[in-house]
Amino acid sequence: MPRVLRFEVPPGGVVLRGHDHYWSVILSLHQRGEPWTTTDIAHRTGAPVNRGAIGDFVSRLVAGGFAVADEGEEGRYRLLRTQLATPCLRRDGTPGEQGRQRMAMWNVLRGPMGRSGVTFRDLALYASTESLKVKPVSARAYITHLARAGVLHCVRKGKPNQPALWRARVGLGPLPPMIMKGHIVFDQNTGKAVGAVEASEVQS
Repeated sequence: MPRVLRFEVPPGGVVLRGHDHYWSVILSLHQRGEPWTTTDIAHRTGAPVNRGAIGDFVSRLVAGGFAVADEGEEGRYRLLRTQLATPCLRRDGTPGEQGRQRMAMWNVLRGPMGRSGVTFRDLALYASTESLKVKPVSARAYITHLARAGVLHCVRKGKPNQPALWRARVGLGPLPPMIMKGHIVFDQNTGKAVGAVEASEVQS
């Protein structure tokens, strides 16, 4: 059975784990112009360190064409592509659906359609495209987590047969908050947890 490690993250606390943190560390190491290792990332990650999770993320980057193994020494890597947002990739390197959905929903919440407030049904409808389908249940879950963290403001409370209307707080950045393990709401723009949370990390 996997062992569950729990740790407290206070509101505004920096989350030193997860794909977003690993990616920020990799970008920082890349700026130095030197190859890096999973150990380099682990040394800059808060305890408890899940080396398996770090290795898995690096493998996804390699499969997705973001990184390549360095020819000079085994176990070292170099970045081929950089971007501000953390790459959301499946293990085979293809783009992850969940990351695309959250980006689409966040664009709606921050855009013109979201300024007067949207319901979860509105959010699913406006965020969906021909190539990306956002289900109402996914939109409702995302709104629920963001609302609990104080990222969204309730414009109109819900009633029977009339869902609540929500609007994003002013001044939020372009990167979508991500719901991490333990239901942490993580702001990619500031690198901090939003709202009081208890996180859990599973190690094999």
